[in-house]
Amino acid sequence: MQYFCIYNKMILSILNVINLLHVVRIMAKNTQTTSGPAFKEELSGTSEHSNLAEWALANGKNIAYILCALLIAVVLLYRFSSTRANETEGDYIKASNAFIAFSKAHESSNDAGQAAQTSLNELTRLMTKHPELHAQYDGSIAQILLNRSDVPEALKFANATLARTSVNHLENQADFASTTLLIAEQQYKQALEKSLKLQEKLGKQIDESSLNSSPIYGEELFAINLFRIAMLQQKLKNSAAELQTWQLWQQYANLNHNERPQTVNINREIFRSVIQRLSIENISLTDYINQREKSLS
Repeated sequence: MQYFCIYNKMILSILNVINLLHVVRIMAKNTQTTSGPAFKEELSGTSEHSNLAEWALANGKNIAYILCALLIAVVLLYRFSSTRANETEGDYIKASNAFIAFSKAHESSNDAGQAAQTSLNELTRLMTKHPELHAQYDGSIAQILLNRSDVPEALKFANATLARTSVNHLENQADFASTTLLIAEQQYKQALEKSLKLQEKLGKQIDESSLNSSPIYGEELFAINLFRIAMLQQKLKNSAAELQTWQLWQQYANLNHNERPQTVNINREIFRSVIQRLSIENISLTDYINQREKSLS
């Protein structure tokens, strides 16, 4: 239907050109057959218009050809653009289906590994064809692969995500994510070192924002990273440091109703919100912290 409308417009444009040329011919004919001093005097005042009419009459066919060529070029360009847009939309749908198949492959069949790899290969091919899809799928693919203990393959997609977040000025989130990869590789000591450095950096940023009365960012990451530090210290059997971290957590969340001044000026509701999110079924994070404190004391 769209092509039919464009075709009609093209025909109408050509007809308008033909009508214009017809009018020009009539004007030229009248100019040649009309005589008399009065007319010649009037005609001399419109010499520019006569020249234009003569030029249009002499080049009429060329003008029509050029207009036809331009209109045909517009139609072809529109058709090519429409075809390209439809192809891109089709690839986006294929990518979505491939990701769904990849994420559910381990749940559906005995040949889950092969099915997952086939879907991942297809999704990777489409992301190579459309680089803008990397931002949508890289992080999710990395997470799924980590859950399936395929760390080497997960690193490929995770590192690509980290490279983008660094460019987008999300260094703290990138640092936190890179530590997740270290944990997946069971490099707990290096992960703890990076987490401690990030915690110090976040604390300074939060305090500076508070002093300048500017919007505070990173409070939730501060709370989650502190929880990670305690868990890493537990994994490394550093009991004294773990106990100190849990006490610091309780101080920030005011779980023991102790009004001692906080090391970092942070909103306590942030910690309480994280507690709710990290609770598992009937086991609250508060109960877990209390249990760990008793066993470490």
